[in-house]
Amino acid sequence: MSGGRPALAKKVTAEMDSDDELIVKMKQAKYQEKEIAQRLIDEGRTHYHSKTIGTRWARLKKAMQARNDELLDQDLTDWHEGDVRLPAFQLSAMCY
Repeated sequence: MSGGRPALAKKVTAEMDSDDELIVKMKQAKYQEKEIAQRLIDEGRTHYHSKTIGTRWARLKKAMQARNDELLDQDLTDWHEGDVRLPAFQLSAMCY
């Protein structure tokens, strides 16, 4: 392994660390897993295998959707004009 910290098991939550935030930003910008993995290594961050990036992204997305649903249920956030509320399983299916 060259560069980066070794990947250790870490829980996926909606409160993301800087590595997870980078993964989310890059995936939303349509970067490929190999590019994200290489950027993490280049910046001295966690050394994830490119396949792990895709799995972690799916879990992060699910955690963010669950957190958003909680906030909506608690009336801590609002829907905006044109928003459509779908169950999390339908949202995750739409993202692939």
